[in-house]
Amino acid sequence: MGRWGQRLFEGDQDLDIVSDLDAEFIATGQADAHQEADISESLLDDQNKEAMRLRLDNGLGKLIFTKLRAEEDDPEHNWLGKRDGKYRVCIFGALMMRLGAQIDDEDMQHLREIVSEVPCRQGFQLPLCDDGFRDPGKWQFIAALEHYKPGTPRDFDCPSCGNCGRIKDDLGAALKKCAGCEHEVAYFCNKDCQKNNWPVHKKSCASTQKRNPNAAFISLNV
Repeated sequence: MGRWGQRLFEGDQDLDIVSDLDAEFIATGQADAHQEADISESLLDDQNKEAMRLRLDNGLGKLIFTKLRAEEDDPEHNWLGKRDGKYRVCIFGALMMRLGAQIDDEDMQHLREIVSEVPCRQGFQLPLCDDGFRDPGKWQFIAALEHYKPGTPRDFDCPSCGNCGRIKDDLGAALKKCAGCEHEVAYFCNKDCQKNNWPVHKKSCASTQKRNPNAAFISLNV
């Protein structure tokens, strides 16, 4: 299991969940094993995104939401104390927003309610412990829930504030890059967000390492 970032869809865990949705697609009866499900490919193929959004809007999204929610507490998805069942629902919700699909009010409210029940990790984690959100990804998801407009795909790839998760479209202005960062670049929407996030961000900010070479450096999983 690898991770190249701390936000949504920046780790193998998230992409594995998305790939598993192809099986969920087949389980709804909307396709069989010989047909193309393509939910995972819709993340990468712009031409396919619109076709998949239409499928989701025409009932497939609700069917998969219902199935994933019914399995939230299934031991198969929550082994070793993990809460992966609820995280699977969150990732599907993020995928729906990424495609611009319709999410009904009940499912949207459920997503808001379960965010606090999903583990949230900071910095380096051993692969077996790399479950749930990373800190920037959690705020990215919460901001998406707050600002999402059905029919308008949510951009999870553009810079997002490391403290509140908002993006340029939410703010109406570009985010500012941390001046001390080098490799693991952090962005913030204002100085208050940067200050509030500093207890977390200082562990990986290059400026901290330059001032204190002996400080513990928390890297990303590779």
